[in-house]
Amino acid sequence: MLRPLVCLFLLVPALGFACGATKTVVDVKPAGLPQYICFDGRTLTCARTGYIWQAKRGCFFSHVPCEDYQANFYGFYPRGKQIARAYYKCRKGYPWRLGEMQTH
Repeated sequence: MLRPLVCLFLLVPALGFACGATKTVVDVKPAGLPQYICFDGRTLTCARTGYIWQAKRGCFFSHVPCEDYQANFYGFYPRGKQIARAYYKCRKGYPWRLGEMQTH
C-alpha cells in the first residue's frame, strides 16, 4: 500500500519538471530581424599601390551584440529601413577591392 504512494509522490514532481522543461523549449522565440551592424578584422597593410585595408568579414548584420563576435560595433537600428541604409553606408566607407576583403 505504501509503495504506490511513494511512487506517485516521486512521479508527480518529475512530471512537473519535465512539463516545465518542454514548455521553455517550445517557448523559445526564433531570432528576429537583425538590429546591429558590425565590422571586424580591419588591419592596414602597406602595398606597392599604397595602404590597403584587410578584413575578415567587413560589415555584416547581426541580431546579437557585436561583442559576441569579437567585432567592432558600427550601429544599432531597431527598424529595417534604417539598418539597410546604415549597412550600405558602412560598406561605402569600407575600401573594397576584390580579393582583399575576404582574407579568412
